[in-house]
Amino acid sequence: MRPRDTLTDSQEEWQLPVRLACPDITRACDLARALAVLVHHQRGYQLQEWIRQAEQDAPKPMSGCAGFLRRDLDAVTAGLTLP
Repeated sequence: MRPRDTLTDSQEEWQLPVRLACPDITRACDLARALAVLVHHQRGYQLQEWIRQAEQDAPKPMSGCAGFLRRDLDAVTAGLTLP
């Protein structure tokens, strides 16, 4: 979940073959990192777009998580926006 620019060279090398071999893992990792940025930087205004992307083309567990967040969108957005 760490940002890519904080990974060591060996960590990047380890991830590369996995990402190339499995597009679902790649997409899930990318979406998870994007969600972590939303949480870390309190960007609740971007949550609805993240959910749309996850529901559209993410692996089933990730799209299911997005659907769960959508069910309580106002509360989750507030949690990602308010101090």
